[in-house]
Amino acid sequence: MKKIISLLSAFAVFSALAAAPETSRTELSGQKAVILENNYLKLTAVPGTMGAIAKLRYLPNKSELFNDYKYTCNVINELLPEQKSVSFWGNRTLIWNGTVLFYQPLSKFETVSDKNAVSLTMSGKFIGGFPVEMTRKITLEKDSAVIKIAVTLRNFGKKAEEIRLWEHLVPSPEKSVPDVSLIAGNGVRRLGRYQDTEKHTPGLITDTFKDGNLNRFIVPGSDWIAATGGKTPLTVFLRTDAKNLAVDGFFYTQKDAVNKLHTVEILLKRITLAPGKSQTFELEMGVLSHLKTLRHMTKNYGFDFEHKGNTLVWHASALRNMPAKKIVFKIGSVKKEFTVPALVPGKSVSGKITGIPAFGSNLPEFTEK
Repeated sequence: MKKIISLLSAFAVFSALAAAPETSRTELSGQKAVILENNYLKLTAVPGTMGAIAKLRYLPNKSELFNDYKYTCNVINELLPEQKSVSFWGNRTLIWNGTVLFYQPLSKFETVSDKNAVSLTMSGKFIGGFPVEMTRKITLEKDSAVIKIAVTLRNFGKKAEEIRLWEHLVPSPEKSVPDVSLIAGNGVRRLGRYQDTEKHTPGLITDTFKDGNLNRFIVPGSDWIAATGGKTPLTVFLRTDAKNLAVDGFFYTQKDAVNKLHTVEILLKRITLAPGKSQTFELEMGVLSHLKTLRHMTKNYGFDFEHKGNTLVWHASALRNMPAKKIVFKIGSVKKEFTVPALVPGKSVSGKITGIPAFGSNLPEFTEK
């Protein structure tokens, strides 16, 4: 074990000395695009289609997390508007109660770079048919498998506008159809196109991809929702501050058997913007590896675990280069400490905690010390 910890520590030091994150320009499916890249992630964003993150590559495993992005613009008749279409793979910010236009442009954009981070800021007006300007800022820090997304809405109209932002993510890790996991809260409801409403006990839901189409609206019991797929496996998640979901925010997933997709989406709380006013929401999108199911998240780790007898077997994956870190595990009145050794994205580690009673309906907690 000491040898393993030593090797991981050396790897963390090496990564800390690696090159600074970079930005470059390119073209994707005939559109202007911007690449942000660090040691772990390479993303390609397209300002011309809602500032979408249209490609995402996880560098430790050399794995693609989205299916191919395609944009087309056809002229049917010179007297008619051009007919545009864009594939729905990837990530973008939309307005839930507005007109859904995947190809709407955030055409004004700029990049900023330093030794610790690179960012792309994109903006556009009349988003979703509203007199609203949206600014979407994507930031990639050094030695991190997390993408920071900040979305600002500004009302430049003459009357108040009620707006709900919709963070939309359609992953396909290694060309798979992923399963979606999340923590459901009190009042959870599942609504399906082709099934009756079902009531479910609050707690972890692992929604496997099976036959048929289905839409699910779920009251959140945490601040994250994630999809896991591929041979590795890889987990792509969305996370935001819980206050962005209170009082009426919710998670939403859609299964589409024809297109082989299973979406991961956050509907933020409703806001009313007075003329001239603005509001910013911050979110994270990130990647974890080697977890069969994401069952808990802290600031820097994702955890999966199994309960066998009186023993908890845990598995941890890191979002950033991390030194050895103490974690407090709690279930009911039982509290235990364990240490996750130095860890970097793309690697995972496992361990055991003894003396853990049956969970029942309780959810265990993991807290970084």
